[in-house]
Amino acid sequence: MATFLDDLNSDNSDNPEETEVLAPQDVPGSWDASDNEEKKASWDDSSDSEEEAVKEVPKVEEKPEVKVEEVKKVVPKVEEKPKVTANVEPQAEEGEHLRSPICVIMGHVDTGKTKLLDKIRRSNIQEGEAGGITQQIGATYFPKETLRRLTTFFADKFKLEYLLPGLLIIDTPGHESFSNLRSRGSSLCDIAILVVDIMHGIEKQTRESIGLLRAKKTPFVVALNKVDRISDWKANPGAAFVDSIRKQSQHCKDQFKKNLASALTQFQEEGLNAKPYYEMKFGDNVRVSEIPVIPTSAITGEGIPDLLAIVHLLTQTKMQKKLTSKNELQCTVLEVKVEQGIGTTLDVILVNGVLRVNDTIVVAGLNGPISTHIRALLTPEPMKELRVKSQWVHHEVIYAAMGCKIAAPGLEGAIAGSELFVASNPDEVEELKSKVVADVESILGKVDKTQDGLLVQASTLGSLEALLSFLESKEIPVCSVGIGPLYRRDLLPIQQIAQRNPKFAVALAFNVEISQEAQRYAQENDIKIFNAEIIYHLTDMYDSYLKDLKAKMKEAARASAIFPVSIQYLENQLIHRSKPVIIGVRVLEGTLRKGTPITTVGDHPRFIGTVDSIQVNKQSIDTANVNQECAVSIKPPNDWNPVADEDFHPKDIFVTRMNRPSIDLLKEHFRDDLKKEDWELIVKIKRLLKIT
Repeated sequence: MATFLDDLNSDNSDNPEETEVLAPQDVPGSWDASDNEEKKASWDDSSDSEEEAVKEVPKVEEKPEVKVEEVKKVVPKVEEKPKVTANVEPQAEEGEHLRSPICVIMGHVDTGKTKLLDKIRRSNIQEGEAGGITQQIGATYFPKETLRRLTTFFADKFKLEYLLPGLLIIDTPGHESFSNLRSRGSSLCDIAILVVDIMHGIEKQTRESIGLLRAKKTPFVVALNKVDRISDWKANPGAAFVDSIRKQSQHCKDQFKKNLASALTQFQEEGLNAKPYYEMKFGDNVRVSEIPVIPTSAITGEGIPDLLAIVHLLTQTKMQKKLTSKNELQCTVLEVKVEQGIGTTLDVILVNGVLRVNDTIVVAGLNGPISTHIRALLTPEPMKELRVKSQWVHHEVIYAAMGCKIAAPGLEGAIAGSELFVASNPDEVEELKSKVVADVESILGKVDKTQDGLLVQASTLGSLEALLSFLESKEIPVCSVGIGPLYRRDLLPIQQIAQRNPKFAVALAFNVEISQEAQRYAQENDIKIFNAEIIYHLTDMYDSYLKDLKAKMKEAARASAIFPVSIQYLENQLIHRSKPVIIGVRVLEGTLRKGTPITTVGDHPRFIGTVDSIQVNKQSIDTANVNQECAVSIKPPNDWNPVADEDFHPKDIFVTRMNRPSIDLLKEHFRDDLKKEDWELIVKIKRLLKIT
């Protein structure tokens, strides 16, 4: 099969300068041996076992152009299903068709993942989300008719056949706090779109996403987004990239080429052989080590036809076996909602298998496992996002892969983010109940309820797991967790903790409702409730709270804090022997402050009093530093009147009178205020005064 570049050059042979930016790039490097084998195992459905999948991939000879007729022989064409209307059984029988591939969109925060989807489906989900960041996994289904319409350019030029029923795209959160949700998303998918900002290249969460995809051996393509931000870019709304780039100025092409080269180099540094898709050959001989890079703009829609065409082409030619519908059910609960006129419902992603009306389902619940019967199976209208209100289409049967809504009695308290099971017979119900309990306990069981810690309340099991993982990475303990609205009873476990340790008198509530009783109880018991729709905003709030709390506690501790100092008595400098005692000293180590208690050293140390004032040249000062000589007024004990020759001898050494509590106080509140030399002096004082 000809490359995109070959066709492009033939269309523009009269103007070689126009195609310079699309000349093949020298992009060395690829997956290492082990990565290549793993990648091969993911792409190639001809491997029936792990042993076959990990064999060394032989060098592939160039194959002749693959004709459409040959593709038809490999993958029998599936008759299109009629449009599903209310209560109508789909035409295809179970096991007789290919399922739609599931594609996940991943990448760094603010790279334009959701806007990319919005442009495709002409919706506006992104602007309705908190902070413009996707906070839950959403799903959008694109039927084959829509894909064909959006990719007409490629269908015409390369005779692209549409053998798959459609494409289901899962939109996952991009912030690092959602590594768990992204894991759930990537585990559900057949192929991924990794969105990268062409102006910034690979960023922190991009690397994390790459790690997840590699770990799960998931093939992916790169959407190099925001090409519209390149200097002097002239928008061609909805155009294929290969058409749009021809119309740009040479300056713009040069800038694109520079940014593209930078991104490709970054991928090379990650051990990935990324390559512009228009330089690749597609068909059965596509190299598994090459990752297609498709320039796009979520604002203008440029490159979106290219992106959809490549995703469809790769899944269709490399995943026929994997995409054959299986009887084994795999279904994940995305969200629990109350729909007007319907009641409590579950938004789910059906990855494999079949769901039918009247099926017995088992799902995790807040008060234990829930067993019920499906009353209705609903899907949004095509091209509508699962979370957006729209006219519902009723089905008797739903085939994978699809996002759908389940209406059933008794779903109150169901846990979003958990797995849904179908019982084939009554005996299997109890077994499945044990399975869903174990799934929830694997997360909730990580919380140590015996320790002091925070309360964490989240909207879904997935977001709870993500928040717990984030807090664990910050070494922030958690003693109590919950899913759903925050009530007064949820705050009871941290009431006593709040009195003992104010830094744990906190409830972190992620995207949940807070009852008035809970708010009132929190105020009465000095418990802080931080509520946010973005997880990292919650942790920012807690960090700010700890900072303010630490400052208040430090200020309160300053009055009783004792700082280390070592001073030497100057010969014949007992200036005043009556109370107050005034002596002349030199500071040897540390800092001499007013209020410092002073003691002698030796086998029988004696407390000689507390520093009341410090003077230099008859001028009062607050502190005296190393090597500074000064007069010190000391308030001695009531029963002591010092004598020069008996109590103060030339070159006598005095130090701060410290004990274990005073040292611990410095560690807790003034660790960063003291220099290394100060801590070394504390060690000396501990030895001199025999402090354990």
